[in-house]
Amino acid sequence: MAVDAGHELRKDSVGTLEVAALSVAGLAPTMAMALGTSFAAIQAGAAVPLAYLLGMFGSLALAYVVVVFTRRVAASGVAFTWIGAVFGKNVGFVAGWLYAGGWMFATAVVLALSAVNLNAFFGEVSGTDVNWFIFFVILLVIAAGLTMYGVQLSLRVQLGLELISMLALFLVMLVVVFKGGAEGNSLAPFNPSYSANGWAGIGFGLIYGFSAFAGFEAGAALGLESKDPRRTIPRAILLSVLVSAGFYIFVTYALSIGYGVDHASTWAGDGTPLDTITKKYVNGGAASIIDLMVAVSAFSAGMGVLALSTRVFFGMGKHGLAPGWVTRTHPTAKTPYIAILVAAVVAFIVGAGLGLTAGVGVLIGLLAAANTLAFILIYAAICVAAIVAFGLKTSIPMSLLVKVGVPIIAIVLLGFSLYASVYPPPPFPYNLAAVLVVAWGLIGVVLAVIQLGRGRTPTLDLEDVAEAHVPVGGAT
Repeated sequence: MAVDAGHELRKDSVGTLEVAALSVAGLAPTMAMALGTSFAAIQAGAAVPLAYLLGMFGSLALAYVVVVFTRRVAASGVAFTWIGAVFGKNVGFVAGWLYAGGWMFATAVVLALSAVNLNAFFGEVSGTDVNWFIFFVILLVIAAGLTMYGVQLSLRVQLGLELISMLALFLVMLVVVFKGGAEGNSLAPFNPSYSANGWAGIGFGLIYGFSAFAGFEAGAALGLESKDPRRTIPRAILLSVLVSAGFYIFVTYALSIGYGVDHASTWAGDGTPLDTITKKYVNGGAASIIDLMVAVSAFSAGMGVLALSTRVFFGMGKHGLAPGWVTRTHPTAKTPYIAILVAAVVAFIVGAGLGLTAGVGVLIGLLAAANTLAFILIYAAICVAAIVAFGLKTSIPMSLLVKVGVPIIAIVLLGFSLYASVYPPPPFPYNLAAVLVVAWGLIGVVLAVIQLGRGRTPTLDLEDVAEAHVPVGGAT
């Protein structure tokens, strides 16, 4: 079948820097530190840094699995491609549906967070109170426009914004460490005895540890657009995980000693920990800058998750498992512009429907919790797929130990985090997170059943979907 130029992404358009930019935007390190640390401290107490350290080990184990897959296949489907290649197109479709949907809904979450922080920034600087939803709409339009315009430009903007925000927060936390925090520097934040609920509290904190690392694999979605993807993508992914891990552990350590290891309850009850610590150890002006940097980080993430979710849907469409319009690319920019537009509209509807009724706090908290649950399930499934595809096919003891043992480490930590996230049940409405994940997954199952005879199964061959566009209803 001849290649349809209107359904192709621009090949060889991005290098290691841009791939790393999408992974960093998916991580949004500055935003992650503003969003999750107080929640983690509710049960992990002053030992939040230990939870993030364990999250680093789990994420590195998961990164190994992702790298193994990216060295075998250049594609845009990520979870759909990897899980589908091992367990079949229908299981792959449900996985891709859950994964891409999670990132699509995450667009509303991160842009709402950006809007709230912009509101706080302008309120502190000028005393004006601009409704968060106005900022939300403006940011959504800009993010969608840049993402449609061209992948290279949007990725470079994302990386530049994120690095600026990380540097600003790093400098503030460096001041905290140099001043010794409230009670001096110590290793207490890495001692589980400082957890409010022992190892169970560390497990609860691990939810937010994994949540902070969620998205590091985003660069894999650029498999069809990157130069030498077998080298470019693994490098970018590992670089993103290592840099973000160092950043997370340093910032959470500074926050822990900043509040004081005996005052973790204050941290747990503070909805704006970065603002509080910055005001305490630097000044109010610097706190306003940090609010702005969190907004910048969240906006960068908004562009990143738009690109990621639409690339996964693109990969599913290229296999005939999604409507043809998800693979329609702009004639000059070569981006899936219709899919980006639809994802932006969904984000608008979610933002307006939930944020303007239940409140922006519920919008951010509920959907962030649901997305985290979905990603934990998908990451665990990817690890199982790697064991089946690579681990069980080797008879060399050391190779078997690595190819099976490393994914199992990730699965165990993911399972620990999943259990802690649902038991004991969180309060209403956050206990609805699991319900939302199950409902979205069931929709995917129904769609998979409807199109049982359509499309084709992804493979682990290089340039998996680069040759031809398979329309909906195409051959299996």
